[in-house]
Amino acid sequence: MESIHLGYMNPALIKTMSRFVIILIVAIAAYSWNISSNGWMITVSLAVLGLLPVGINRMIEWRKQTTTPHYANLSPSCRVQLESILRVAPIGIGIVRNRIILEANDTLCRLTGYSREELIGHNTHQLYCNDEDYQWVGQQKYQQATEDRANTLDVRWRHKNGTTIDVMLSIILLDISDPSQGILFTVLDITERKRAEELLKLSEARYQAIVEKQADLVCRFLPNGTLTFVNSAYCRYFGRTSEELLGTNFSTLIPEDDRADALARVSRCGTTRPSHIQEHRATRSDGAIRWIQWRNEAILDADDALMELQGVGRDVTEQRAMEIELRRLATTDPLTGTFNRRHLHTMLDLEVERARRHGRPLALIMFDLDHFKRVNDNFGHEQGDQVLCEAAARVRGRLRRNDVLARWGGEEFLILAPETTGPEATTLAETLRLALGEGLSLESGRITASFGVAAYRPNETVDQWLGRTDEQMYASKRLGRDRVSHDGDCAS
Repeated sequence: MESIHLGYMNPALIKTMSRFVIILIVAIAAYSWNISSNGWMITVSLAVLGLLPVGINRMIEWRKQTTTPHYANLSPSCRVQLESILRVAPIGIGIVRNRIILEANDTLCRLTGYSREELIGHNTHQLYCNDEDYQWVGQQKYQQATEDRANTLDVRWRHKNGTTIDVMLSIILLDISDPSQGILFTVLDITERKRAEELLKLSEARYQAIVEKQADLVCRFLPNGTLTFVNSAYCRYFGRTSEELLGTNFSTLIPEDDRADALARVSRCGTTRPSHIQEHRATRSDGAIRWIQWRNEAILDADDALMELQGVGRDVTEQRAMEIELRRLATTDPLTGTFNRRHLHTMLDLEVERARRHGRPLALIMFDLDHFKRVNDNFGHEQGDQVLCEAAARVRGRLRRNDVLARWGGEEFLILAPETTGPEATTLAETLRLALGEGLSLESGRITASFGVAAYRPNETVDQWLGRTDEQMYASKRLGRDRVSHDGDCAS
């Protein structure tokens, strides 16, 4: 496994992710034992438990490695731990752009039979059994990923030796604001599970005997949502007996705000779409609200009419929390909690395009804390960090929800203000200057800031606009600091 340059992930997050991998290893071992003992579904969901967190982790690493120079601050011990996570991850992980594989971990190589050299730089077409599946995943499922931001599907791949393997493929955009950046995918071999599912259809008695033993939540329900079967794990999870659940609608276990959407998603599963994966919240008997991922399967009669649906679910609450935290780390500055420079660039491109298309006003405010080096030199970097955090908090508390505050670098900050004219931005900058000067002070005196304001001009590039804003900020420095400078477009 080649070295990976990682970002500002805190030790607590590292430890949490390490625990996920340990759970995965134990789950895969248990899964293999249960396959040989005909208890094939006992740990299927556990085996997938860490799929998205590990995959999202790899996505963040790759994005940081290739786009932002500030991620070299990760301690060596944290870097070693994360590299170890990738090496032992019992799922295949890869990155694809324009159907070309850019990255593949060891498990993906073992699963497909190809070496890294045979995968990286090559089209994913070699992994599919036929052109139809290749086109289906590349077009329809990719489109769903751009709409839902994440997508999970079962597909059949071709091993290098010519045999077929069934895999659960999860795909997620590397950058939801720019789909052209490519996707990250994770792969779990479910060949044995697929074979077991075929056996499951042969006998309803055997079906009940099997599902009662497994840890996954299993239920069957009519197209209108009425429960006709629940296994013991389902009853334990919701703290109710089968007698209390059977005959009721499963939607009563879903928070009211989520019911309509959950039922609409379930209705997608039918004759033309016999399998569907969805996630929604559920309320347990103790009032706790948790997230569950369901894999729904349509049960058809001899005439292909929908009779019932079967759902197999697993709790993904911690998994979703991990994903949210990793997304936050990818877009925010770890010290001040403001957005980072990379995210601001993304928002600049989006807002400039919107301003050009609709002719709407747009402004930038740049400010730099005056004589900040003296703060670090005289009072130490810890005190300097506190000043940066307090300055960011004071500014953030005076901005609108659609304004974007980002740490541009060091003691410099940028504010992107949509639907704001130049004069309005100048007024806002003056308000912020006064707020900083009145609230921030050290033994040596007040902490002040120099501001530069520039309104966007049609047809100029983002770099040109940033350059004009920077010039105005340095004009404030030259004129004595603790002031607001602007170009002619921003005069009141």
